[in-house]
Amino acid sequence: MKKGWCFWKGLYMRYKSYSTCDSQGRSQIKEIYEISFPKSEKFPFWVLKQCAKENNVRLDAIIDHNTDKIIGMSFLIFYDDIAYLMYVAIYKKYRNKGFGSLVLRDLILRQVDVSILLCIERPSAKKEDIKARRKYFYLRNGFYETGCFIEDSDVEYEFLSSSKERIITENDLKKRYSCMTRNPLMKFIIKNSFDNNINFID
Repeated sequence: MKKGWCFWKGLYMRYKSYSTCDSQGRSQIKEIYEISFPKSEKFPFWVLKQCAKENNVRLDAIIDHNTDKIIGMSFLIFYDDIAYLMYVAIYKKYRNKGFGSLVLRDLILRQVDVSILLCIERPSAKKEDIKARRKYFYLRNGFYETGCFIEDSDVEYEFLSSSKERIITENDLKKRYSCMTRNPLMKFIIKNSFDNNINFID
């Protein structure tokens, strides 16, 4: 990911690699990660730390320019012509202030040569469903529907892309895990943490 400040609607923020953060900053990144995602959808944090040592993986703090405080975190994996946004989260007290939109729009602007993919729980037909609101948030900030749905552990997921015409293949989805690390032991741990058998659904 390219470095530097980004600006949108009066907000400034920047990214800082986990490896260059001090101990307090690293603890904050871990805290944001732990409280933002359900246990069933996340790796142990030490797995992210190990994978972030790879050149194609980024574990970053998201920092507010005005306060110089960490307000969020992101975890991306780069492979082929894809940047897979596995995790992105804004600390609770900074939500609904525009930072989430700023992060997504900035990622798209910086990654012009690749498609950014992300995965969300498939919304139900209910308009008030929080999953539907989450999907709409991504759609109004530069992402598109791909028509790609999978089922994993009885949960249905939908994939969105920053590229309007992106066609997602089984290989694309398998490589989001296999490209996290080159370490054989880490590959084994990752493989046993999540089912890599892709079950596409309509």
